[in-house]
Amino acid sequence: MPSEVNSSGRRLASLAFTSLGHFANDGMTFSVGLIADLFTAEKIAAPPAITLMFVVFYASPLILSLYVGRKADASGRPGRLISLGVALLALGMVGFYSSIELVPKSLVEPTILVSALLAGFGSAFYHPLGATILQSTFGQASKGKAMGVNGAMGSLGRTIYPTLFFVFAALSSNGDAPLFFGLIGLVLAFAIYVGLRGFQGPVTARKQGADATPQRSLSIGVIVLSVVAFVRSATLGGMTSWLPTYLTYGKGYGFTGKVGIAISLIYAVAILGQPFFGWLVDKFDKRYVLGLSTFFAGLSMLASVSLSGIVTTVFLAAFAFCAFSGFPLLLSLASDYAQGGHSSLSNAMVWGLGSGGGGTLGPAIVGYLIGFGQYGLLGQAFLTMSFAAIVVSAASIFMPKPLSYRKLPAFS
Repeated sequence: MPSEVNSSGRRLASLAFTSLGHFANDGMTFSVGLIADLFTAEKIAAPPAITLMFVVFYASPLILSLYVGRKADASGRPGRLISLGVALLALGMVGFYSSIELVPKSLVEPTILVSALLAGFGSAFYHPLGATILQSTFGQASKGKAMGVNGAMGSLGRTIYPTLFFVFAALSSNGDAPLFFGLIGLVLAFAIYVGLRGFQGPVTARKQGADATPQRSLSIGVIVLSVVAFVRSATLGGMTSWLPTYLTYGKGYGFTGKVGIAISLIYAVAILGQPFFGWLVDKFDKRYVLGLSTFFAGLSMLASVSLSGIVTTVFLAAFAFCAFSGFPLLLSLASDYAQGGHSSLSNAMVWGLGSGGGGTLGPAIVGYLIGFGQYGLLGQAFLTMSFAAIVVSAASIFMPKPLSYRKLPAFS
């Protein structure tokens, strides 16, 4: 009985503190789009610099992703690394504040790019390591639900932070909002460190991770899933990054609190969507769930751009419901493909190089489609990306089938 209580307490603690990490990570990560919108609205940086900022932010995790995964597998201490990642993200927020309020005009754009690099490095940590903790504390039958609940906290961060951005701006000035996010992030990083510092990963991961090379540790399934994640993230993530700017210019909202409220309402539906998709992947073939989520996300954005009025917001919400399901879908599937003892490395491959790589390319593609500054063309660019998402949604059908799926239904 005591061991069951301890096991239950360990699961609860791992879910609680990794969820806090997901909240902080996604809240700050998705604030980068609002910060970019602020830079464009107040002409703090030129349009090409804004595009480059997105590229640096989304590309920088690629440098660290596999190293972070191997380090976590070798040390068995992913919790401490999560707190480090949140702290780096927070320092990036402080850097964005500095570019607005502190540095000379000649140093504004370099400071923005350095801050994007620092924040991007920080964003490399949470998803593969949080997934590893949940995968090791929850069994095959319930890891999807746990990751769905955890993902809902990430969605809650994405929902709350846009509104907080404009609240802080109203109480002080627009440039102060990133500073507040940075200070909050540092406090949360310390709390996560205290809560997860005692977490010990599987013994096999510690013994094998230090000696294994990525080539020996990654299965064909992980590599194929990483390619699918890359394309999915390029299409859906490209639109997500520019969404605040699209609402400001494409829908005529202006840079006002209306944008923050709209973004919060759109993202709020993913608080329900993440547990829903987490439940689905415990019941059905994850490959088909992944494909359908991508298809309906593309279709929803296509409808939103093509229509007008309140229906636009409804379809944007449907887009968010399907698009922000990557954590329980991609990483639950990654653990099914992972070689023994290398879950963090597999997660880092899928999320860092796959999803992160696509997230790097997507904003750049949108920037190219709008001529790096013609924001009125964002609607047309979104149509192109939506069609691409619908087409590539079929790619998940071609992923290899894990042996554990032999008795798992597709949809019945």
